[in-house]
Amino acid sequence: MSSIVTSSDRLKKLQDYQSVIHYDIFDTTKSGPVVPVKDEKTIRFTDLNLKLKGTVVGENRGSFAIILDGNTNKEDLYYLNDFIHGARIVQVMTDRVIFELKGSKEVLLMEDITAPSTPPEPEKKKRRPPKKRKTRSRPRI
Repeated sequence: MSSIVTSSDRLKKLQDYQSVIHYDIFDTTKSGPVVPVKDEKTIRFTDLNLKLKGTVVGENRGSFAIILDGNTNKEDLYYLNDFIHGARIVQVMTDRVIFELKGSKEVLLMEDITAPSTPPEPEKKKRRPPKKRKTRSRPRI
């Protein structure tokens, strides 16, 4: 006697995953810092001579940014509440750092390292001069 298995029998039910959801084994319910929408509209790009090279986002003091100081050409790690060029780091995100400078917020975005800052000029192909053909005299028929 053989049993027939239908596709509906193979589909898992949501209740089959309740233990995974309950114990949150993939840490899906933990959220990063929440930024109010009204603050995002008032944040301007910083004029500071800095380049954001990378970030690590963690809990509490676990977040830091790797920033290149354009004045000294020195790269260093900066944590929350650290100061650089008089600006205090108030938030580190995966692709940006938010500073507070003179009471206003400024943002430093990470550069796209996959795209060059200036497009390369296309190389011109050097053309060879045409080859001279050897001519033979052919006998007339």
